[in-house]
Amino acid sequence: MKYIIDKFNDEKIKIFQMHKWVQRNPWWCLDEELSDEAIVIHEQLLKENYNDKMPSYWDQIEIRLYKSKKSKLLEYYSHRN
Repeated sequence: MKYIIDKFNDEKIKIFQMHKWVQRNPWWCLDEELSDEAIVIHEQLLKENYNDKMPSYWDQIEIRLYKSKKSKLLEYYSHRN
């Protein structure tokens, strides 16, 4: 039973972190190019053994996405200035 509770709590933490990330990234699921790249980065991070329950994992998605898609992200965050 403890295993089930621990597993459930782990999933809650992951969902909480994901929810916070989606709130910071309004383009998620609306911009195919950025969403696809975020998924590629997600897969890379898992291969690198990042823990997707930690804020640093979600930060890494943003950092790597910014490095690879800076001009596209600026469309959302610079108010097109």
